[in-house]
Formats: sequence, structure tokens, C-alpha cells
Amino acid sequence: MMCVALATGLALSLRDYVLLNVTQVTGTSTTLASRGDAQRDAKTIGALAQGIFAPVAETRIVLGYPLEQPADPEIIAMSARVMRYWPSSAVAVRRALLLAQAGKPEEAGKLIDRAVRAFPTRCSAMRATLERARLANPAAIEQLLTRLARNQGIDCS
Repeated sequence: MMCVALATGLALSLRDYVLLNVTQVTGTSTTLASRGDAQRDAKTIGALAQGIFAPVAETRIVLGYPLEQPADPEIIAMSARVMRYWPSSAVAVRRALLLAQAGKPEEAGKLIDRAVRAFPTRCSAMRATLERARLANPAAIEQLLTRLARNQGIDCS
């Protein structure tokens, strides 16, 4: 009986793992896939965010969230969780963007400051992400770019 339960659990985990890897591109970012495929894959990766692979699925959702879309409170909450288990420069700058778009510029600025101190070699990548998002909310993003550039002792210009 125990073997059947373990085999079932393994089979379900393997299925979810395969689904996660198949849908990671079309379900979380801009893609050349058809609208129907992208929507189906977005639903699939959203469902996977509720299971055992939730940390990986949530990370991919946050990193793939379109920069030009307004901040969704659910995505902001998800980005906070992702920052706890995958604190990377890419996640930090995405979270800062979401916070700035949600009208929390001070919190976003502090996050940018911490990201620059933690990942000084990733300044150019952080700047590039902010530049791509500039069209969505120029005023909020300009504040983040200014904050990024004035970090003392680290060349982020």
C-alpha cells in the first residue's frame, strides 16, 4: 500500500515537473506562441503555483510578469514570497518595479539600494530592466533609475 502511495506521489510530481518546464516560456512572458496557447500555459503555471512546485512556478511568474502592466496586488504579494526563497537581482528589480507602480516609491527605492549592495556586478542588468519598464510609468521608474545611479561607491551609471 505504501509503495502505491509513493508511486502515485512520484508520478504526480513528475507530471507537474514536466508541465512546469513545458509552460515556463509561454505561460510567463511575452512569446510568439498563439494567444490560446499562452493563455492555456498561463493557467497551467498558475495552477502549479498551488502545489509542490509553487516556489519555482511563482519565481517564473514574477520574472515573466509584463513590465508594462500595472501592478497586480496578487503579483506583489507573490514577489514578496519569491524574495524570501530566491533573492536574486532580477527578482529584486521586478519587485521594486511592482512596488513603484503600486505607489510605494520609498519601499521600492530601499529595495533597489539593497539590491545594488547585494549584487554590485548586476547594476547594468538592473538598469536595463528599469529602462525597459520606463514607458509604463515614467515618473516612478525615473525615481528608481536615479536611486540606482546615486548608490555610493558602486558604479551603476
